[in-house]
Amino acid sequence: MKQTIRYCYITTISLMTLLMTSLPNQAGEITEWNMLNVITDPGPYIPEFTYQSHIYDDEFLSHELGSVIWVESDVMSPGLGIVNNDDVNGSNCVMTAGVNPNDLTVKQCSDPFQSSKRFKLSTTSTGGVLDLVFDVDLAGGVSKPYRFLAKYLNSTNRTISDIRIEPGFGLGGDFVPAPGGMGLDFSDRDGVIWMADVNTGETDSINLDALFPFGLFGDAATDPNHDLDGYFDATDRARFNLRANRGQIISTGISANYHNVFGDFLAKSQAISGYFWDHDDDDETDPYLIAHQTEAGWYTLRPDQWWLDFMLPIPDTNLLDGSIAESTLNDWAANPDDFGIDLIEDLANLNLNFHLTIGDISTWPGYDSISETAQFTLRVSSFSVIFANGFD
Repeated sequence: MKQTIRYCYITTISLMTLLMTSLPNQAGEITEWNMLNVITDPGPYIPEFTYQSHIYDDEFLSHELGSVIWVESDVMSPGLGIVNNDDVNGSNCVMTAGVNPNDLTVKQCSDPFQSSKRFKLSTTSTGGVLDLVFDVDLAGGVSKPYRFLAKYLNSTNRTISDIRIEPGFGLGGDFVPAPGGMGLDFSDRDGVIWMADVNTGETDSINLDALFPFGLFGDAATDPNHDLDGYFDATDRARFNLRANRGQIISTGISANYHNVFGDFLAKSQAISGYFWDHDDDDETDPYLIAHQTEAGWYTLRPDQWWLDFMLPIPDTNLLDGSIAESTLNDWAANPDDFGIDLIEDLANLNLNFHLTIGDISTWPGYDSISETAQFTLRVSSFSVIFANGFD
């Protein structure tokens, strides 16, 4: 049974006293996801079925605000795990729980691309918050940066205009943001704390970014992990622009190549339909998006040369509006093993890149000097400009 800790207000005087007595060798290590406000779907788990660890607003499980989602496979219950001292590069991270699909060893931060490393954090309440609570043990030594490998899913049925991420202590209405110098700070991958504001583009993407998936936006020539340009934009990534300092990460707008077409961050239920081509008959890989649907009909943004490169017929189009002709749509429909219609769900998915450095935990509220343990909360919140007056 995990202990439920409530935090009280820390006065400025007592906080300064704690800060002045902090010792650099009192650094902490994240040991596990504390699930005092979480209920995980029970097993037994069936491969390829989807399960959730449901996240509530408090330890009394009053109101569900989202979940960590996983598809049972190499990703396993509860969907989120902690890695300390990666067995290849010694790094630390918060990622999915499970095994490396290539060799069935426990997942590591350094596992290869497309090995299901990002945990899927789904929000179901625009204007609500998701509190992830973590247990920390005193480990000694220097401060440790943790990379958060997260995918943020909009499952609210409403658009999201702004995102905020902040570390702190407590849960729900008892949450208190971490003051600077408490050993709980956003940083770069090397643990250099953001003492002043840092914006997207002023540091490497791995340090700070919020990206829509590459399959929709991006130039393959700029990324060694991809050989196919993005469908909606073949030159630039789409993202939430971010501003970070040691105590918070906030969004500062959505890039024009997403916002000018779709507006604010779409919910999964608002995603448009797409036509997909199964290019390799492999269920383990994603099919290629080849067309999208609008109120006026079906359209493709793939250039003629793209179809020729893959030895596919260039779609016939209507002369009046450029929409895909019925003849091509009928050909695709007649080959369901190769072509199919589905929602473009990646329009509702966002890959988050950031690091949190754990320092001296002996100053944290709730620190237990006997067990040398403590807890902190990572709060992720979202906002919809549609409900700017507070209605949700």
